[in-house]
Amino acid sequence: MAKRIYISGKISGIDPVSSRSRFDEAEKALKEAGFEVVNPWDIKPPVEGQPTWAEHLIADLQELAKCDRLCLLENWHTSPGANVEKYFANGMGIPVFFANSDGHEAKLIGLDIARLVWEAKDSPKPTPTQQPTRGKRRRGL
Repeated sequence: MAKRIYISGKISGIDPVSSRSRFDEAEKALKEAGFEVVNPWDIKPPVEGQPTWAEHLIADLQELAKCDRLCLLENWHTSPGANVEKYFANGMGIPVFFANSDGHEAKLIGLDIARLVWEAKDSPKPTPTQQPTRGKRRRGL
């Protein structure tokens, strides 16, 4: 069964044609890599009329909760919605991956998709003993 991956990045506040194109390119590359892809451009909130930003975000988070992975596009850090999605994925234990391997802005096409796929294959979640604990004092300080 293919791993389900959610694409996240900046949508609001930029040219919608350019934004849609970036998401579609990412979707195509991830599908070719064997993922079942959730593109937020295709998610329609279950409301009548013109949905608000919050209604879009709620519908997106409901779909993200059903995914095995989150893939952040190069401009995710400038998007309030993508930041919420990343925070949500971290809280839910959903592994987060970046479209580019070096942290610099770049298009998804032609990037190291093989690395993304390799890292995504059944990567184990940290055990409770590997997670940092809060509230415990460290000795010797």
